[in-house]
Amino acid sequence: MRFLRRRAATVPDLLAPEEIAFLLCVEANELEPQARMLCESIRTFGGRYRRAPIIAVSPRPHLALSSAGQAKLEALGVTYASLPLNLTGSTYGTINRIVAGNWARANLAQPYLVLLDTDMLMVAEPQFVRADVGVRPVDGKGSATSGPDDPLDEYWGRLCEFAGISLDDLPMVQATIDGSRLRAAYNGGFVVVRRDLSVLERTHDIFFASFERGLRPRGFPGEVKASTGMVGLEATGWWGSSQAALSTAIWSSTSNVHEYGPAYNIPAHALADAAQAWPAVEPVLVHYHYLAQPEYQSHLQDVLQRLGCSETVQEWVNARLQWFDRADVCLCTLAIHAPYRERALQLCADAPLMPWVVLTDEPDDFAGSTVRAIAHSPTGPMAVDYLERLAPTGNSRGAAAYHDKRFALMHALQHHDTAVFLDADSRLADLPVLAPFPPGLSVLPVVRRTIAEHLQVAGSWRLPAFDALAIELTGSSDVLHHAVWCHEACIAVTKNGDEATFFDTWGRAAAFMQDREVYSGEGGVIGLAAHMAGWSVDFDAMVTLGQALHHEGGGPKAAPDAH
Repeated sequence: MRFLRRRAATVPDLLAPEEIAFLLCVEANELEPQARMLCESIRTFGGRYRRAPIIAVSPRPHLALSSAGQAKLEALGVTYASLPLNLTGSTYGTINRIVAGNWARANLAQPYLVLLDTDMLMVAEPQFVRADVGVRPVDGKGSATSGPDDPLDEYWGRLCEFAGISLDDLPMVQATIDGSRLRAAYNGGFVVVRRDLSVLERTHDIFFASFERGLRPRGFPGEVKASTGMVGLEATGWWGSSQAALSTAIWSSTSNVHEYGPAYNIPAHALADAAQAWPAVEPVLVHYHYLAQPEYQSHLQDVLQRLGCSETVQEWVNARLQWFDRADVCLCTLAIHAPYRERALQLCADAPLMPWVVLTDEPDDFAGSTVRAIAHSPTGPMAVDYLERLAPTGNSRGAAAYHDKRFALMHALQHHDTAVFLDADSRLADLPVLAPFPPGLSVLPVVRRTIAEHLQVAGSWRLPAFDALAIELTGSSDVLHHAVWCHEACIAVTKNGDEATFFDTWGRAAAFMQDREVYSGEGGVIGLAAHMAGWSVDFDAMVTLGQALHHEGGGPKAAPDAH
């Protein structure tokens, strides 16, 4: 079905560009490419509003954008802020929009705010009407109530109590997709609001009054799929509660509410079914939800065409869908002896949807999980050896070397383009979406020195061994002044055809050092192996992952006391 185009009636009293600021939330996950595309769409197709201020907020600081991510937004004239606004720990990510809106109400200067979900596209110049609030009804019944006989009426009644109004103060609206007649329930992904009203503050207060009481609508069976993927059962239980808080806050604050027409907040995911009807209007704001994910992009392209978006818009969107490509990544770790197996189980549980390879002396410890546990007999010293028989490490003497991690990387690369090794004594908080890694080696920018420079300031006793190793590999020690030291707790190897040289060199160098009883300097060995493979080391690609990573460190771990 193709949606024929007709122009909406002209609205005479519109907000001036200098009266508004756009507000959206962004994090170092699936929201990052969404935010970039939304902001660029405003700057490209926003007409009179294309130069209006755009404020992008990360309300959970541990998911703040990397400097590279921030730079992409700032290049579009976007003001970025990472603020500790959402410290709930809840998986219901829509809390971000509530706390960011309340912060913007108190801190921005423009008289009107345009709140947009990050998974939104502006495809034509909008007409922002002068009213206290401008909204669109929800797409379907979901967590809304149809009236006194609806089981969710009691939930909405409690929210109305928090708002100081009655259920009957909510006018009836019609859902945009299923046509349900509902008490006022508005989509929170597109809201135009007068800043000096109490709407955003009251939304915040009403939501958190319900949140603190565990009062949730539970209006969706199963699990909700959002633009960031499946949200989990906990977040699904809360789904729709932010919009309920917004709707009750609106009608407790004003009756000057403008309901935007079907050109706005178009639910593209619902229109992926070609049989789904939609009014024939010129589209302005398209809410694509998860359709930018690679497996759904053809549906997005089809919907944009059937909505009547111009070829310019369609080509523009198509050129940016590559931003949503995911890396083909397998995570891996080395877990030899009980303290590391215990930690590895926790680490793998931090990213349960990712493929994992664990090299371990006890694969049965990982039975029942989706982890690919591979039996491994160490070829070099492990933690127990450093604790019981080898010279101590740390305190500027250099860290213990665990060259066997190369085998975990090699196994992970058997079925994936990129292998990311994480030390087993690491934890991940909210693993970000991993963009494709550059070919070769990527490491965290903890050390950014050549091998020679690093050995001058850390573990200089290792320099003679590295001189000898460099001569063994290249015929000269000059390479130590060119090859870089690589922080080894978190590294990524991406295939480009030279990985065999990398791993062969690492193996030769590990044997060379261990034969001379040098059980430290793994970062230098990795740097030399990368140099021999012809790889430059990338220090940027791992930054976003590094922000989600906590490394316990502290040297080899002893088994807990048996008492």
